Amino acid sequence: MVLYIFIKRIKKCILKKKKKLYIIISFKRSCNNNIHFLLYKKRNIACLCAKKYYYSNIDCVIDNPKKRPTLILHEKCVKSVINGFPWLYSKDIKNAEELYIYSPCLVNIKDEYNENIGVGIYNRNSIISSRLLSRNINEHINEEFFNIRIRKAYEKRLELFHNENFFRVVNAESDFLPGIIIDKYNKLVCVQINASGMDILLPVIMKSIENVLNPNIIIIKNDNKIRKLEKLPMKKEIYKGTI
Repeated sequence: MVLYIFIKRIKKCILKKKKKLYIIISFKRSCNNNIHFLLYKKRNIACLCAKKYYYSNIDCVIDNPKKRPTLILHEKCVKSVINGFPWLYSKDIKNAEELYIYSPCLVNIKDEYNENIGVGIYNRNSIISSRLLSRNINEHINEEFFNIRIRKAYEKRLELFHNENFFRVVNAESDFLPGIIIDKYNKLVCVQINASGMDILLPVIMKSIENVLNPNIIIIKNDNKIRKLEKLPMKKEIYKGTI
């Protein structure tokens, strides 16, 4: 009889412990679900903010230097960038996880001590995660910015190629326009965009090309293998005019 009561009490204790354990597990699960939901919600809000920040409509890209995400560089990489190296690799970025949701985007590049380095384009899918656009962190990356850069490059070519109508107007980083190649064949212009961060700025770039070069025909030739590395689609199209 005593043994029977003892066994019964042990069973009750085990059942209580199991119940308590079940409650703890279910509580943890519900907490985790809530956390995952909040993270998912946070990501979606951030993505919506990023889209709202860069696009007001299809043909217009808005850039606000104060609202750009911040890219923080590891201290060992700062010197090479200040000395003129235009690329930042994924291993050079300290806060890559924070930037993940905004990619591709424009970023304010800073060091670990919050000192300004410049403005860049960021792409999480590429080994070259960021390319430097400007040393001035407060510079607006807009139509005027591309007008100035393309015009400077064009004027240099006109000095080199007198009375010539067939030449490369813009050669990517050489003209401080990473990922952009523009070739001129008289009144026909061929454009290549080989960087994801520049791809989102395509409407503005096209307006600047029309402003500076005034071509009759514009062809977008985005079939370079580099685009695959940037996780960009391969395509060719006539943007303006007919052939």
